[in-house]
Amino acid sequence: MLQRCVPEPQHFRGMRDEEIDNSLWHIERYIKALWLDDKEEKVQIASMYLTDDAMLWWRWRSTEAEKGLCQLKTWEDFVHELKAQFYPEHVEYLVGDNFDGSNIRKP
Repeated sequence: MLQRCVPEPQHFRGMRDEEIDNSLWHIERYIKALWLDDKEEKVQIASMYLTDDAMLWWRWRSTEAEKGLCQLKTWEDFVHELKAQFYPEHVEYLVGDNFDGSNIRKP
């Protein structure tokens, strides 16, 4: 059996800023590097990288999912719910207004 050494992603604490996009990107890359395709397994792995406010939120939402009050079975469900809770309001609008397609490091 081939053993892979893949660096783990940083934990998402639940800050309401662009950290969520970076965290999800790193978690997705990590899951892809582990060759995981099962959508429920992806959610379980990703939830292990939630701490602080994000972990408290996950405990609440997963309890609601067990009761049938929400869906959190697929990766898409997980991302949607996580962004609904922690994505800053109007961030897409702000990025859209300020993004001109050039290099992000350009002054």
